[in-house]
Amino acid sequence: MKKIHVSTVEQTANVEVIYVNATLITKALRAQMAAQEIAKRMENNRSVRPAMEQEVDQEGNPITDKNGCLKEKPVLDEKGNQTWEYRSYCLGDGEVENFYKNVAPFLKELVDAFEE
Repeated sequence: MKKIHVSTVEQTANVEVIYVNATLITKALRAQMAAQEIAKRMENNRSVRPAMEQEVDQEGNPITDKNGCLKEKPVLDEKGNQTWEYRSYCLGDGEVENFYKNVAPFLKELVDAFEE
């Protein structure tokens, strides 16, 4: 198995570089695809979803639509950005394998390359 290497090359100063080669790109793509697949399943399972809160009137009473359903609105942070809820999610066998074989080793190898 080829490893990610950090090398020093002379330019205007000595700098550490990672050569972007086919091996690095392949490992990065595999890790990204595995992570994307897991994230998509989490979204489909509603483990990751926009945070919502019930709309209330000035007296704190719930507001309903014309069908009697409670109305909700997005929960925003102090900058006005949508916040998210994260709930537990059990990975399937294939997701665990994909994470274990592609995501974790790539990240470890990348970190180890900078620690040498």
